[in-house]
Amino acid sequence: MNKKAIAGELLAVIIGVAIIIIVGGGTLLFGDQLLNYFSYLWEFKSPSKPLSENGLIRAELMHPKSVIVNDRYYYLYSIGPLQYHTGTKWINFPEGKKFKFNDKEMDPNLVREGVARFYFFTERKGSDVFDYSDAIYLKPVYYQSPISPRSIFDFLGYLNLDGEKKPGAIVGEVPAIRVTFNGKFSDGRGREVRELDATEKEEIIAWRDQILEGRDCEKFISIDGNNYRVKLLRNVGIYLVVDLYDAAIEEEPYLECSEASEINFVNNAQFRISFDNFIGVQGLYWGIPQRVVVQPGLGKDVNKGWYVMDNDGDYVFATHYDSDFKMSEAEQQDFLLGLEKIAPIFDRTFPRRDYSNVVVYSIRNAAEAEIYRPGDGQIDSGKDREQFKDILINNYNSAFEKVFVES
Repeated sequence: MNKKAIAGELLAVIIGVAIIIIVGGGTLLFGDQLLNYFSYLWEFKSPSKPLSENGLIRAELMHPKSVIVNDRYYYLYSIGPLQYHTGTKWINFPEGKKFKFNDKEMDPNLVREGVARFYFFTERKGSDVFDYSDAIYLKPVYYQSPISPRSIFDFLGYLNLDGEKKPGAIVGEVPAIRVTFNGKFSDGRGREVRELDATEKEEIIAWRDQILEGRDCEKFISIDGNNYRVKLLRNVGIYLVVDLYDAAIEEEPYLECSEASEINFVNNAQFRISFDNFIGVQGLYWGIPQRVVVQPGLGKDVNKGWYVMDNDGDYVFATHYDSDFKMSEAEQQDFLLGLEKIAPIFDRTFPRRDYSNVVVYSIRNAAEAEIYRPGDGQIDSGKDREQFKDILINNYNSAFEKVFVES
């Protein structure tokens, strides 16, 4: 720097101090305050400020109130300015100024954009299916604009999860959940999600943040030809932090992580409903029985469905057996349709029905467990009938198992 430039810098410093004295009512800054001011002024004026010795940079994750969706850099609305650490505090890089690191010049805006792209657009691996309840699972909603890669984050930086019914599950409406950067789960009305426990929430957060330092699928960010780890720092806000003095030289764990596997759900519910023999029937069964009597001329594959237990204790397709419980094809093969068919029949307030000593068993791993028995052995009212149905439905929904499909 020539003498004129140096003189100009000193003049700027002197003028700055004079302004402080005037504005401050004649109070002069001493000690650290004066030094900090000189440091800031020099930093602002310097064309290429060297990074502090500890090499830490960071950017805050935040949710903007609005965003221009067709802006190709929309994801930058969800990340704050790039900052560096002086050794005692964090400071924004001066706007429009580059910084030096290891004798190389870097553009803070480009580094900030790289950090944002790393977090928002890196593909997450492993299963993206999460349990919500016995009957419902959650899947992330993926977003992709015509000019940006696919992302698990929406345009305001939220991770959104949609509830989906497990095949054949009996439920009403399904949830829609929004997750913030700090791990708050809320529904579509902004209410806290209480159906997920701490472990289930942590599983979702761990999947979202799997690419960060120390996680199962840690991935490295490339800055100026070197690879670095990205860590999450929770302070007053949520920050992505990179240590430029800690380059990663090993192979990143991300390369060893498997792609997301296709997942199916299988319902293994089995039920036996026993009662005193009445009009040639002594019980009902839902599932796939070990032995089935097929009436002549009515050949049929043995499938999961409703079966009648006759006088001999044999299982007969409910579509074949002429009894109160004779069903259509649809009723025989669908758990809920069949249940709606048989529930009123047990209610002895209906004419000609007198099924007594009713007991319902759930069968798991070949073992039976009693799950329902009306007080006097008979279903006497609409209240009993609804309780009978609810218990069966709840146990049916609890019998889903997750099955990973081999690719």
